[in-house]
Amino acid sequence: MNTELAECALLAADMEYYDARFQEDSQALIFSLMQVSTWKSDYIFDIFMVRDALRRQKEDGSLAHIFANEGIVKILHGSDNDLKLLAADLDMIMVNLFDTARVLGFIHKLPENFEDGFQIGKNMNFLSLDKLTKLFLDIDMDKFFQVSDWAIRPLPEGMMNYARSDTHYLIPTFLLVVQ
Repeated sequence: MNTELAECALLAADMEYYDARFQEDSQALIFSLMQVSTWKSDYIFDIFMVRDALRRQKEDGSLAHIFANEGIVKILHGSDNDLKLLAADLDMIMVNLFDTARVLGFIHKLPENFEDGFQIGKNMNFLSLDKLTKLFLDIDMDKFFQVSDWAIRPLPEGMMNYARSDTHYLIPTFLLVVQ
């Protein structure tokens, strides 16, 4: 797995976490799952099981090294909390990051008649990943488990499928967005 990840040019990633509100005015995010996809494979890391190992591994070929490799484009969608969790919990950073939500948010702010290329009407919101996959790939994503308790174990099959799909379609979506 690490060899495939280290040798790929494009890598999609996403993190699942549980928003545990102990009091109305406080927030505690519990980093629970990380998904990573290449063209060939989808990987799911149970952070509860591998947290300590991921924190220790910093050598060539480790996930920390792969995320910090500027030669690999890391594709995420709506990455703000993901990047904070990755840095705070696993002491990892990502470089050469492309956030599809941020890019399309920027494009959405352009005038409607901006060049003859990609057009998004002002009444449309394509910032959600399921809307992007529908627009670019004509794939309907099931987002039923988006706001779920990602701390439960074992994870039901539906939650695992949801998690996998969140990164599985990011690379082809990215390629269509940048065209």
